[in-house]
Amino acid sequence: MAARGGRTVFFDLGGVTCRFFSARRLGALARASGLSADEVHRRLFASGFDQDCDRGRYQLDEVCAQIEARLGVTLERTRLARLWAQGFEPDPDVLALIDRVRHAAPTVMLSNNGPLVHAMVVELLPDVATRFDQLCFSYQVGALKPDPQAYVRTLERLGVKPAQSVFVDDVQENVEGARAAGMDAVRFVSAEALAEQLQERGLI
Repeated sequence: MAARGGRTVFFDLGGVTCRFFSARRLGALARASGLSADEVHRRLFASGFDQDCDRGRYQLDEVCAQIEARLGVTLERTRLARLWAQGFEPDPDVLALIDRVRHAAPTVMLSNNGPLVHAMVVELLPDVATRFDQLCFSYQVGALKPDPQAYVRTLERLGVKPAQSVFVDDVQENVEGARAAGMDAVRFVSAEALAEQLQERGLI
């Protein structure tokens, strides 16, 4: 992956590129299944299933079949993706910054998520997906942020050196994991603060 200006900029999905609202997603799944939001959380998230998806244990068809079985419903894949998407709200200010960064460097999404979220981003959030030269997810490398291997393996897949990368995440532990992998990393707190950090690095 050729880096314009010698650097590649990585952005997290939920909490950076998109505002993330877990309760909205749980509510949508609860309404579709007839279960309580607490019960949906127990079956899909507290159970460790969602993290198994993020680690790459399941292929997309298996993810959908598991969700149906765990919730006791029959939902086609696009409907599941739409329910999942209820938790993600693209941040227009961050998207505008990404547009500016793309003049100086390739942009990559790097997210702790499984194949259903990957499909969701491509199919239902095109305004997000098209801002990135690459979409990278933890399930593809079998490691989750903040494990340094999540970054190392992703960088290796892309042919990008750690010293030539900048990573943006809203979680401090993930920022520290990226730094442990040799990346320049900044914690996202607002679009305004991120703009200043990107300007300092000559990326906008």
